[in-house]
Amino acid sequence: MIAFKDIDAARNALIDREIESLLRESHHQQFASLEEKLAVKLREGLTIWPKFVELCERRNLLTHTGGIVSHQYLANCSNHKCDVSQISVGDRLQIDAKYFADAVHVMSEIGLKLGYVFWRKFGKGQRDRADSILNDECYNLIVNRDYRTAEAILSFGCDVLRRGGSDKTRRMMTINLANALRLQKKESNAKKLLDGEDWGAVNDEFAISVAAVRGEVSHVISLMKRIGGSGRPNIEDYRTWPVFRGMRTNSEFQSAFFEVFGEAVIVTPSPPPGVPPGEPIH
Repeated sequence: MIAFKDIDAARNALIDREIESLLRESHHQQFASLEEKLAVKLREGLTIWPKFVELCERRNLLTHTGGIVSHQYLANCSNHKCDVSQISVGDRLQIDAKYFADAVHVMSEIGLKLGYVFWRKFGKGQRDRADSILNDECYNLIVNRDYRTAEAILSFGCDVLRRGGSDKTRRMMTINLANALRLQKKESNAKKLLDGEDWGAVNDEFAISVAAVRGEVSHVISLMKRIGGSGRPNIEDYRTWPVFRGMRTNSEFQSAFFEVFGEAVIVTPSPPPGVPPGEPIH
């Protein structure tokens, strides 16, 4: 008779072999294998894919050849439509600050999108939770001023939510995406995105956020006075929410804020003794 422990051991051995086989493949082969095994389209609409492939191929060069370009590097990159037109066999590739920053952006976008897709695949019944967490992560990216990554993930999220999901979360993502665009000085794109939604029946929290992203100072002030000191947004929300970046330094907004809350919107922390005052927190 076969014991349960023997079945478990055989199953674990099989899983280990599958994992080892997958890890021996290149990154683009791993994606193809996962798509086949899990019946999930991981690369569909993933415009950043060529940059991801080039990043992985450059990593291989740095590890194995000290960065010297090989025929294999050029072939793999060309097969995935990477732009290597200015690179030749024998060139030595470097990692400068711009390339490193781009690599962080690529990996962040790939990681967040993969995590969301797998959550939706295996977390049946957790759609709203997955959508909410994706929006929260993008909000944190905006707080930390990584607007480019936030834009890429939120564009993906808004597209997914057009095909179902919570209307509230979709609207939150839309506002966050518009704000990420605005903070990259893409004001016309931000306004066009917001104009594509009907905001007529939303609550004050949504309405004031939309007005702030649009730069409508008078409307923001009117809504802030109507909401008062005990509603939402509250005093700390005005000081910390990224939708109010730029609004907090507006003199009219500052005066109205003081009228409502009796405090200045921009707080300058008191420095320790002997330390010069720091910059205001915007």
